[in-house]
Amino acid sequence: QAFYTEDLYQSTFRVGKRIPNEQDQFYRNLQPCRSAVNAVICCGSNSVTLRKALEEVGFFTEETITEDFATGLKIQKAGYQSRAIDRTLAEGTTPENMRSLIRQRERWARGTIQTLKQADLFGRDFTWSQRFNHIASLSCWYFPFERLYLFIAPMLYPLFRIVTVHANYLQMFFHWLPMLILSQLGMMLIAGRNKNLSSVRWAFVYEFSLAPFLLLPVLKETVGMRKSKFEVTGAASKAKPWRWTYTIPFLVMLALAVISFGRTLQILLYTRGFMYLLLLIWQVVNLYFALLMTIFIFRVRDPKEKILGFDNLAHNLSNSYLPVYDLIRIILDPLIRRKEGYEDEVVLDYSVLYSYAPRSLRRKWFRRRLRRNLTEYGILALVLLLFTGVVRGKSPALIQEPVFEDLSRYHRSLVLSNWKNPDVQFLSDFSDRYVTFEDGEMRLYMDKNLDGTVTGSETQTWDFFGYGTYSVVMKPAAGAGVNSSFFTYTGPKDKNPWDEIDIEFPGRDTTTVQFNYYRNGVGKHEYLCHLDFDAAEDFHAYGYEWREDSITWFVDGKAVHTVTAEEKDGLPSTPGHIMMNLWAGDTRVPGMEEWLGKYSGKPATAYYKEFSYTPLDGKDG
Repeated sequence: QAFYTEDLYQSTFRVGKRIPNEQDQFYRNLQPCRSAVNAVICCGSNSVTLRKALEEVGFFTEETITEDFATGLKIQKAGYQSRAIDRTLAEGTTPENMRSLIRQRERWARGTIQTLKQADLFGRDFTWSQRFNHIASLSCWYFPFERLYLFIAPMLYPLFRIVTVHANYLQMFFHWLPMLILSQLGMMLIAGRNKNLSSVRWAFVYEFSLAPFLLLPVLKETVGMRKSKFEVTGAASKAKPWRWTYTIPFLVMLALAVISFGRTLQILLYTRGFMYLLLLIWQVVNLYFALLMTIFIFRVRDPKEKILGFDNLAHNLSNSYLPVYDLIRIILDPLIRRKEGYEDEVVLDYSVLYSYAPRSLRRKWFRRRLRRNLTEYGILALVLLLFTGVVRGKSPALIQEPVFEDLSRYHRSLVLSNWKNPDVQFLSDFSDRYVTFEDGEMRLYMDKNLDGTVTGSETQTWDFFGYGTYSVVMKPAAGAGVNSSFFTYTGPKDKNPWDEIDIEFPGRDTTTVQFNYYRNGVGKHEYLCHLDFDAAEDFHAYGYEWREDSITWFVDGKAVHTVTAEEKDGLPSTPGHIMMNLWAGDTRVPGMEEWLGKYSGKPATAYYKEFSYTPLDGKDG
């Protein structure tokens, strides 16, 4: 099927001579490919059927609303051959408005599902090649579920803290990169000589615009809620060409995309985790398409009919993929005044160039296109690199000046942790959503999830701190199995030896506090200090002075424990991050239950008002 009028996308985006009709990929590429295995879909218009074959199958079937497709399957089942050719022998018009387009695609979707339910594809009269092709014809109509899932999935974490993908960077890289490459290569292989008809990006535009309207019809037809009334495309074009209700799904999606993007950006700035940069990029794509479709749905109500005529459509689809500057152009289009004859400018048909141009001209075209693509992708990579630098801020540095943080609000010097537990010491994971700043204090929260897992919380400084005096005003969490901490730490993640100095409160008895330290991964230097108060009932000051030859711990300014360099394993010497966390201990670890007790699953909260660091004066500092 070929069309002499612009489709809604060509007309709305004013790219009628830059991209082909949105159905050309199917009619010009897929249908001729199906000829090789006798799996061509009979689409009614522009088809010729042998009368003998029609008589043998009982003429046109009336069992489905796509009688042409159903009849064609019966003819193939009877052993006749079907062929599709990439030549324009007749032309027609495209749907004239959104209602017409939706009704047309709903009829095609429902009819395909009805037909293939009745077709007995796995009977002996069909070959496996035919089965695979017709199953593909069925599965492609479930794109609304895929597109809407891909739109919703990245919103689930920033809005509801539901994680949809558990993967590290390498897993993501080795999964998605081959998928993207193979998707594009697959479309190019199917395209044959019309390579410029193939574009994953434009396929997303077409499917995204129809997904909200086809979701329910496809679902209903799948579960057996049939629609038997037949409405041709032309009839759907005559009444109510545009309704404001078409805008509702995209306005809702745009609002969700904006809110989710803002929340993702906030999380990224809080945690400075690279994983959230990837999530933000996903959100940018969602936001772009939601905005694009909102503009499309508002402007599509009055498309300009443009007679193209005699198969004169451009075939340079992959050369026009609506980048951001095209989106800006579309928004400002009603304000742009054009010279007379602007719409009739000639655009080179690259499929003709590919087939007939001299090799030197093809090379020149290829080099020009390659330079443009490399420039565009280079600019995108540079923007992402600069944004990463802004988010990450300066590289970690050794702080040698006094620092005081009141913790009444979030500070960019802090990084909120978000990671799955890799260590059997911890029963809990760590999530940034469990760290809040309210009522003049920072609160670390921990709770048991519905699936039985436990989630705690942790925050740390971006920079490193060395010898000096450390202090925190805090109120630890009470409860068996939980531990509230303030400490300095560095280790393999910083490409350093594991050095650590701890202040830890076992929740089972908050009238005690434990002091400990690690030197190059060697610990077991615990000291349990008995307090003359319950630390969980009120705020108190705790801290330690770290020197090259000693560590002295304090409670409310009073020294309560000291270790010296004469200790058997030596003292920590590598600057580390200041960290605060709340976690549950794994009782499978020897001695953990005796120290913390067994976590009951009850929620717990630790409160922090402020912390400070004062470097030592003189040579020791």
